[in-house]
Amino acid sequence: MATDANTIYYTIDGSDPRLPGGAPNPDAVTASFDVSGPTPVSYISTGHTWKYLDDGSDQGTAWRSPNFDDSGWQSGPSELGYGSDGEGSGQIVGFGPDSTAKHPTTYFRTTVNIPDPSLFFNFQLRVKYDDGIAVYINGVDKLRQNLSTTATFSSYANGTVGDEADWKDFTLPRSELVPGLIAYWPFDSSSQIEGGTVVDLVAGIRGEVLGGTTATEGHLDGAVEFGAGNWISVAAEQKGGWLKPASDANAMTVSLWQKLNSRVSSSTFWFGAASANNGERNFQAHIPGGR
Repeated sequence: MATDANTIYYTIDGSDPRLPGGAPNPDAVTASFDVSGPTPVSYISTGHTWKYLDDGSDQGTAWRSPNFDDSGWQSGPSELGYGSDGEGSGQIVGFGPDSTAKHPTTYFRTTVNIPDPSLFFNFQLRVKYDDGIAVYINGVDKLRQNLSTTATFSSYANGTVGDEADWKDFTLPRSELVPGLIAYWPFDSSSQIEGGTVVDLVAGIRGEVLGGTTATEGHLDGAVEFGAGNWISVAAEQKGGWLKPASDANAMTVSLWQKLNSRVSSSTFWFGAASANNGERNFQAHIPGGR
């Protein structure tokens, strides 16, 4: 049963819940609903910082990956564009030396942390473009307008938009997004600390170490990947070797490693790793908060 009304009247004996003339039947049962719906949450708004590359170069396909190094790219707040038709109210991007032969492609990248996409019905993607666009989420093509699937960096849009200053809204089902995580962590003797607990706080990513453990700064090296389950076993090489993933599916980025006490929430994943010295270590990996 579905309704957009605040209150409905119903009966369970088959009689009409309303009397002749429309008044409620005194024997009818009343059911009230909150039809206000969930409050929308904005994860990217105008003014959000983006990395961009506007030199007209061929970046192939590597730039779509979450792991791509865009440290050499420029950055600025949205909206990003050439400054005309309502574009570029934030960062003005370049189009090359010739205004009559602008670069066909400009690249944009950003990150967004949605701790648990399953809490939402769907996601709305709002964009302005002139005249074509391709959007990749976690390296996967999710939206394409006026652009062939075989397009390259030198391809132009195959159609036009007459309202390039207006926002276009697209709906993405929640299944299109997952908690995206990638863990880089060298497992070596310097990571072993008091009490036999090994904790790594990835440099540059904010996170709180729970359970009274002590953190030691790690390095962005050696990817650790988790499978679809909540538990895997990871073996460590002796004398400072990297953790070797037991599964190469579903890479995850974590802000910290924590000694395993219990499964705290749906944003917590478990793994066990053999110490680089001796013994077995159990840890929790938590989705980063506030990156």
